[in-house]
Amino acid sequence: MSKESGLSETKISPSGDLVRLNVGGVSFVTFRSTVESKAPSSMLARMLASEDPGGVRMAAGRRDAAGALVIDRSPEYFRPVINFLRTGRLVLDEGVNPEGGRGCRLKKKQQQQFY
Repeated sequence: MSKESGLSETKISPSGDLVRLNVGGVSFVTFRSTVESKAPSSMLARMLASEDPGGVRMAAGRRDAAGALVIDRSPEYFRPVINFLRTGRLVLDEGVNPEGGRGCRLKKKQQQQFY
């Protein structure tokens, strides 16, 4: 099981549904269908759709040396977003302030708008 993503990488089908993300230097692995089914009009879904000929496109993102899509954001705030898409429940890791860090509501709002 991948420590960063929480997903087993040994039972993933080669269907092209697997997505690797590099968020602030931390690796996340999920399925394209997880993002597209739960948040089809989100920025993340549009970033992934840029690789799909029938998708609602957005400029293709940059890739790291391993081929992961790079998102220049804080991984500590991305982890609850991707877990919400997986489970439908918002669970914050210990140490992540629901107000966006140091009580700043602006940062939380910025992260929500970005994704």
